Amino acid sequence: MLAAVILAVALVCLLSCSRGERPTTVIRTVPNGTTIIVEENRGIEVVSVQVWVRDGALYEPTDQVGAAMLLHSTIIDGRRDDELLRMAEEFSALGGKVTGYPSYDFVSFMATAPSRHFDRTARLMQKGLVGVRIDEGDIEIARDAVSKHIASYEKSEREGVYMAGLAALIPDHPYSVSSYGTMQYINSLTAEDLQERYDRMYVGANLVISVAGDVDAVEAANLMESLFSGIAAGERAEPASAQLPWPTNQPRIVQHGASESAYMIINYPGPAGSAEDVAYMDLLLMALARSRVSLLNVALTRDHDLVSDVGGGWGTHIQPYPFQAWMHLPAGNVSMAEQVTTETFSSLAEEEVSEVELERLKNLLQTEIAMSQELAVEQASYRGYWTIVGGDDFIDDYFARIESATPADLRRTAEKYFAAEGHLTTALLPQ
Repeated sequence: MLAAVILAVALVCLLSCSRGERPTTVIRTVPNGTTIIVEENRGIEVVSVQVWVRDGALYEPTDQVGAAMLLHSTIIDGRRDDELLRMAEEFSALGGKVTGYPSYDFVSFMATAPSRHFDRTARLMQKGLVGVRIDEGDIEIARDAVSKHIASYEKSEREGVYMAGLAALIPDHPYSVSSYGTMQYINSLTAEDLQERYDRMYVGANLVISVAGDVDAVEAANLMESLFSGIAAGERAEPASAQLPWPTNQPRIVQHGASESAYMIINYPGPAGSAEDVAYMDLLLMALARSRVSLLNVALTRDHDLVSDVGGGWGTHIQPYPFQAWMHLPAGNVSMAEQVTTETFSSLAEEEVSEVELERLKNLLQTEIAMSQELAVEQASYRGYWTIVGGDDFIDDYFARIESATPADLRRTAEKYFAAEGHLTTALLPQ
């Protein structure tokens, strides 16, 4: 995931400052520990109210992953509270939309509507998330939704080879298993189990409320504080597993499937989401895989004609997660493509990029950021995401690191993470 989403304030200027308006951002932590972030943007007529919770697979033992997902699905899809259902129906009739998604490091809840309905949007979120009581009937709808995700995941051959690499790199860690868990564990969970988890995890110390859109920032922050200040402070959640060292000299992992072509992933270590290196890794990602003239695209398609397509990225998480290159290719090209790919990664550690190239990478990154944050829901999401994953101060530092990055910074970062002996290759080959 692109870490550069921290440029929310800069993006809002792109959207609204041309009209002579200046966005206002309010960030506060209320007495119960909840962080409230409001980005005022008078250039749009929509508001998105989001609640991000420190809950997910990272906070579960590996053999008990899935409770966070089932609880999230129960709150989104399963609750049969009559007043909540009435409010949700009225909200939908006003043009509002309720979504949300779970991940390894968090679960999120999002309500987006025309900004004139901000008060209703905020109160719907409070009704849906504060004082939740769960019974067995609520769980059944959610259990069915989770089971469909698990079935889809288990049928995917590509997911299988992807997870095989993670299991080798970070064994017995929550990141190495599906965040949805197994049906055996999901079916064992009771309403009492989910109620205990809600009471423990959905507390002020674990909440980030992120609002973006056509609202007065101070007034909006005051409203959100009044609606959520009554929630218990609780204790901040801590990961269930420690960060694991990256292994070296891993053999290639090969699986076989029904596809007529091969699919290969080459994994390198990546930093934790709060690390200073995140900004430099994003610039390296631009160099490797984010344009038609990227290093991997040129080396694997134009120069050697080895792959049908190639991409790259990395999941920025609270704890370190792999930086990856993936590609579809004829099975006979796998060994050569792996060699060319690792040589391309190593080249960034052996020689600095030019100042001209670095400026191009910065421009490419900033353009990608701006295009990824054109909507209020995206602006609020990035604030919520990076406060959870990167920490309270990460947003303030990220853009400055991009602007001040030097060729030496990129080379030092490549030397640290792209060592030739430090990669793991996983491949899915035809039967």
